[in-house]
Amino acid sequence: MYYIEPIFWNWLILACLFLAIEAFTASFFFIFWAMAALMLTLLTWLMPELGIQSQALAFALLSIISITAWWFITKVWQPKNHNDEAAKLNNRSRNLIGRHLVLEMPIVHGSGRVKIDDGMWTIRGEDMPAGTTVLVVNVDSLVLDVVKVG
Repeated sequence: MYYIEPIFWNWLILACLFLAIEAFTASFFFIFWAMAALMLTLLTWLMPELGIQSQALAFALLSIISITAWWFITKVWQPKNHNDEAAKLNNRSRNLIGRHLVLEMPIVHGSGRVKIDDGMWTIRGEDMPAGTTVLVVNVDSLVLDVVKVG
């Protein structure tokens, strides 16, 4: 195999290649390999006697470390409350939580249907007669959980 001397130039070129691929694909996948290659550039600059097998192993480990670090960082940044306003955006069923409804049909055996705006929704709750006012407390897929008001 042919290498450019000093060896760190090879890792710097590889990092630039991964960054270019990332720029063209916008996949957020090659960025981790680019970070690992950049870290290996620094490592081989500091320790040029490092063998190619050790470099390959270091590249694999640094790739795994960068991906794992990003996974932990995103866990911290993600919102803990999924009922915030951003989570409701373009999610029609989440917007129904907290809404008061009057049952046109009774809830029988824990299940029923209710008309909301222009659609029929499946509801779940204790058995109640038609005319009862209920509150939507949760959404599970396309089923609304309701409780009796008052």
